[in-house]
Amino acid sequence: GDAVSAATLLGPESREYIESLGADVEGMLLEAQEGIGTWPDATDRSSEELFIGEFDFGQLYLVLLRGTVEVEGEVEERTEAFPVVDDGSGYLVEWMGFDPELGGRAEFASPGEADGLADVPSDGLIEVFFPLDGIVTFVLDGEIVRTIGTQPVGANGEPYAKYEPTDGFEIGEHDLVVLFASDRAVFASSVELTVVEP
Repeated sequence: GDAVSAATLLGPESREYIESLGADVEGMLLEAQEGIGTWPDATDRSSEELFIGEFDFGQLYLVLLRGTVEVEGEVEERTEAFPVVDDGSGYLVEWMGFDPELGGRAEFASPGEADGLADVPSDGLIEVFFPLDGIVTFVLDGEIVRTIGTQPVGANGEPYAKYEPTDGFEIGEHDLVVLFASDRAVFASSVELTVVEP
């Protein structure tokens, strides 16, 4: 794609984070050609837009892209999530809207590394830690299933959120997205979730 045009659509949080790394925004987008840059060529691309809510920085949406893409020579089916903000002057994509000082992403406590980062029992739960306080939205298979503010846990009061469905998870393959938003960071983490027998 055109990195110059793509850069004009990048949100302020993402731009600030990339520049805090000492990187060039357009250069970073060019490096992402084998990642997000493959979406324009997806053979069966579909998209879904979810309205998340009103924030101080504008209206927040989550755009889900699904399709078959070729990444580094490998063809794969993929679902990817992009936070999009309407700040009143247009729509901007928060591709890497991490906090410049704290950095970090969502860290999954459950499922954890021992579970392959994607397996969870049908009677299990999703637990996630974040680098700072904010609002967390859990999206399962394109449906918003929970929105909650982070809660401090542990001796250090780390920001935390969880999702535990009342009737458990349906066994099988699912797309899970965890969206985080605050006045300092906006980002989404996607997981291909496999629900198994307890």
